[in-house]
Amino acid sequence: MRRSLMCAVLGALMFASACDRGEEAPVPEPATHAEVPLLTQGESRQELSGISGGETVFGLEVPAGQSKLTVTLANATNVDLYVKYGAQPTLTSYTCRSKTTTDTEQCVITAPTAGMWFITVRGTAAFTGVTLTAVATPAPDPSVVALTSALPVTGISIPADETRYYTLDVPAGQGRVAFELTGGTGDAVLLANFAAKPWPLSADCTGNLRSGTASCVINQPRAGTWYVAVQAKSALANYKLQGTFTPVAEAAEVVLADGQWMPFASTPTQDAMFRIDVPVDQVGLTMELSGAPDVADVYLKTKGRPTPTDARFCTGSTSSSCSYYTPEPGPWYVRVRSNATASDTRVRATLAPIAPLAPGESQTLTAVPQSRTLYYRLDVPADAKGLTVTATSGTSVGLALRPGSWSASALSTCNQNRCTVTKPQAGGWFITLNVAANTAATLLATVERSDLATMELADTAPVSVSVPINTRQYFRFEVPPNSEQVVFDLYARLPAPVGASMLVQYGREPTTFDAACARSYGSPTESRRCVFTRPAAGTWYAMVTSPVPLTATVRATTAQPYPLFSGWMEPALTGTQNSERLWTVDVPAGTSDLLVQLSEVMNGWDVWSQGDVALLVRREGIPNSADSDCKSDVPDAPLETCAIANPQPGRWYILARGKTDFSNVQLTATTSATPADEVEALENGVARVNLTGKVGAYRLWKLDIPAGQKRVEFDVSGGTGSLDLYVQSGTRPSPTNTVCHAAPASTGERCVIDQPQAGTWFALVRAASDFSGVYLTGRYSQDTDVAPLTPHIPVPNLTAEGTIPRLFAMDVPAGRTQLRVHVSGDLQNVELRAKRAAVPTLTDTRCTSGLGSQSMDCVVSAPAAGTWYVLLTGKYRGATLTGMDQLTQAVSGIEPLLNGSRIRVPAGAGSHYYVVSVPAGVSALEVSTVGVPKKTSGSTNLYVRRGDAPVSTYDCASTLSGTDDACTLTYPQAGLWYIDARGISYNDVELRVRHD
Repeated sequence: MRRSLMCAVLGALMFASACDRGEEAPVPEPATHAEVPLLTQGESRQELSGISGGETVFGLEVPAGQSKLTVTLANATNVDLYVKYGAQPTLTSYTCRSKTTTDTEQCVITAPTAGMWFITVRGTAAFTGVTLTAVATPAPDPSVVALTSALPVTGISIPADETRYYTLDVPAGQGRVAFELTGGTGDAVLLANFAAKPWPLSADCTGNLRSGTASCVINQPRAGTWYVAVQAKSALANYKLQGTFTPVAEAAEVVLADGQWMPFASTPTQDAMFRIDVPVDQVGLTMELSGAPDVADVYLKTKGRPTPTDARFCTGSTSSSCSYYTPEPGPWYVRVRSNATASDTRVRATLAPIAPLAPGESQTLTAVPQSRTLYYRLDVPADAKGLTVTATSGTSVGLALRPGSWSASALSTCNQNRCTVTKPQAGGWFITLNVAANTAATLLATVERSDLATMELADTAPVSVSVPINTRQYFRFEVPPNSEQVVFDLYARLPAPVGASMLVQYGREPTTFDAACARSYGSPTESRRCVFTRPAAGTWYAMVTSPVPLTATVRATTAQPYPLFSGWMEPALTGTQNSERLWTVDVPAGTSDLLVQLSEVMNGWDVWSQGDVALLVRREGIPNSADSDCKSDVPDAPLETCAIANPQPGRWYILARGKTDFSNVQLTATTSATPADEVEALENGVARVNLTGKVGAYRLWKLDIPAGQKRVEFDVSGGTGSLDLYVQSGTRPSPTNTVCHAAPASTGERCVIDQPQAGTWFALVRAASDFSGVYLTGRYSQDTDVAPLTPHIPVPNLTAEGTIPRLFAMDVPAGRTQLRVHVSGDLQNVELRAKRAAVPTLTDTRCTSGLGSQSMDCVVSAPAAGTWYVLLTGKYRGATLTGMDQLTQAVSGIEPLLNGSRIRVPAGAGSHYYVVSVPAGVSALEVSTVGVPKKTSGSTNLYVRRGDAPVSTYDCASTLSGTDDACTLTYPQAGLWYIDARGISYNDVELRVRHD
């Protein structure tokens, strides 16, 4: 009985041969839970195979509360299906059997008992490729709302801390299911789970609200019931929930244009596909997303469409971007997988070509909304001494620098905004610049090089050099052993270009970022110095550079005392009481004059020099108070002068001794082969404006006078303080060597020499007290000379004793409404005559005259076009003459000013009007009022306007408390600029005007 049962049940199984032989085969025990493979809810077992009569058994744990159990076999032509609860089904014992001849076998069991169910797949013939799916469907829960795919549930409102549940039945074969919660108010969390209600620790997907949307997207979802929970973190109102499943067909790819945004509709159930064609020689590819949703995954791949498992993951946010260095040329494919539905999403692919960068030329990058990575190539020549790449911006930028190839990593010599390389290798250098969104930046590469041969410096011998722009001139100097010090000096005549520099290094050529000493011009002194005490013996190098062409003198010396050379101005001296400094200067044979000066340092309008210093000079020995060839000791002054005519050749010693603490005093020693050497020249009739200095100041000028002149005049006027004026012909004047000496009663000194001999005349001014705002003019003339009168440009510093006529000529264009000739100053008895096309004489009618006045005008209405001649006669001192055509006069009494004027504003409250002519090309116009002294009591206001007096409107106003006000107008338009120095209540106030 047992043997026949085995043969009937097992058929062609492993015991068939025993049946055929009539042998008794063992009867198998029923399969148990532990002996069969278990299925999970909704799982599909694919590619099942077997033989005829063969059985494959599976188990499925069905939870309580299920409404039905559905077991399906697909591609099931040669199989039968048996299902039974609690035990393995047999051919005669089962809960459900399906044995049709169709392609599908299915058992549906309603209200299945909770527990283990066994499923047998039995072959009726040999079979392959069979798919088994078992799905338990929960019984309907009245508290759970069923969703229909793509059909939203609206008006969802949930109190805080409560949860609502929803289900969506997903059939087999779906590529994606997406749940989206949108459009309401309040904070929520969206949870999704298969086959059971989710909770935060057991959910297949969790979505938090971002930009008003929470979403859960599941790829390749299991077939069956999916549960969705909406948890209210705060009270929710008017939300919309939608669940959608789709097989996900691939979309056609869209070609992206370099750097252009491409809009597309974002959906979690359909990927967007794009392509960017990358040419050769690109060094960067950047992908960006923008818009909503703010969560989307981007994948890139070359040579085929990407999937999440075989592509480069780029970004998971529309607020970020990703970049690839040296992308492979050819098509790049982009997959965008969004987690929520939106219609305003954009994608952009940006290529980064190589941009050439020339040394010394800056690249200015404007701010744009997105961050950028930019690439540049810089060709470095073989003679480069240094390489500096700088990126400047309001915020930090990322900078990387490499020779020979692209790299995202910076050199060790790079910080975030600056890369420096000493003696870089020749060839291509590659720069990577990362610029943040909304950031402007400027990129500058500087190659330090020299087209000039290195110059040798001999100890103490000065070398004159001319350094072209963007060129470095190098010097080499050998320091002997046991030297106490070595001094390197750079001397450039003022105004020295700001940024001109000297750098010194031992043993190697310096660069701007590799030097033991660096000195740059930036303050009003002529020299720069590097001093090294007990220097190492051997080769030292110096480098001189300038942002503009530079002519300068360079010297290195180990000599002590420090040897001066002719014309050299020492750096500003500072010392204490009784301190001493010693120098030497070598005077060659045939020298006509030796001039040693302690002079002041000027900072703009102001004198920096302070204290009291004595100056002593002696030949062939150190001077002292009892033994010197020259001693200058102006009381209470730091400015001293020793002028020695026809000095004996040899070494002269110079000593400066502090009588008090002192600061900002400069020493100069000048040897001249002729008296005119190194002396500043005056231009005939052209005033030197705004002379300023302290007591003891020594100023020397020369004026070359042609033959046949009737007279030569030297006039000093204006400003404050008192001066001595000395005049001499052929040699430099001194108090004991002069043809004219004007007494220092005021700054109105005057020397007139009739019938002067031709040649060089000298004018020496020495300050008897501190002075400021002083004019100096040297002029030679015939009585018939006509001086040019430029409209609106004053001619200052005119003085006559009643016997010298002065003639001027001014061209007046057609259409002018007025010609005004204005004269101001100490007018004791003055007459003005004006005439068109001919020189006026004393028989012509006077245009105006005045006796003991301060100013007067000659006005001609609607003047005819042509040359107008002006005759000034009478007695006057320190007068100023100005010709003005079509002068706008909203108010009367407007005083014209010269560039550089420094005048006292008349005492008293009210407006005081002035005008200055500003030519084209001026970079700045500076107008200021300053109390003299600085702490003058009272108050002034300052108003400046172009084209008319600033009575009620103005281009600049300064109304600070006190007397110090300033207006600075950058790049002012050419024309007349009017000034109102408006006094509230004050005593001594100075008005200063200058343009550069």
